[in-house]
Amino acid sequence: GTAITHSVPIILSTASDSNTATASNMYEQSIVSSFVSFTNTGTPAITFDMNIASVTDTGTGQTTISFETDYVDTNYVCVGNSNTAGAHVFFTAKAVASVLVNVNNFLGNASDQGVDVMCIGNQ
Repeated sequence: GTAITHSVPIILSTASDSNTATASNMYEQSIVSSFVSFTNTGTPAITFDMNIASVTDTGTGQTTISFETDYVDTNYVCVGNSNTAGAHVFFTAKAVASVLVNVNNFLGNASDQGVDVMCIGNQ
């Protein structure tokens, strides 16, 4: 196969206020900092991941994802997708070290299902 390489530009900023939307901090905060794909038929099992310490079954339709590297605050964003058509994935209990993934089936009932999750934010 053909190897694909990427070059990432580094943008420097002189802004002293970390809350100022500069090119460098917007770029840094937009990089995927963790992701996981896991199956869940009673006991969750990681299929592949980056920056994930563990996934723990915390109830029907609920899995806690623990990060290897904590986020600096809870202002990160996660998106998820169930591996089952019609399911709804949403996130609660966001903390710097973990997030709770909730999955409901198409009827709105909590359901153990495989999920893909990606989180973006400062670590």
